[in-house]
Amino acid sequence: MGSLVQKRNGDGVRYLAEAVILQSLADLCDKRHSQDCRRFFRGEGFTVWADLAGLSPLEQIRLLSMIQKAIQNHAYDYENTVS
Repeated sequence: MGSLVQKRNGDGVRYLAEAVILQSLADLCDKRHSQDCRRFFRGEGFTVWADLAGLSPLEQIRLLSMIQKAIQNHAYDYENTVS
């Protein structure tokens, strides 16, 4: 029974970590949070949360690559962002 409790707690941490990463992705488009999100993805914060979410190093690299390409290609037009 103890392992079931540990699994549920582990799932909760994983879900929380996934939510943190997804919220940071969404906040990249918001000029109020964009710089903080960029620092998050460039720093140790992303690595810590990605590990907790269960992302492998290869998955982390792929996600960071997609984010980098999206930032470069979209350039996040802040004039059209709803405040």
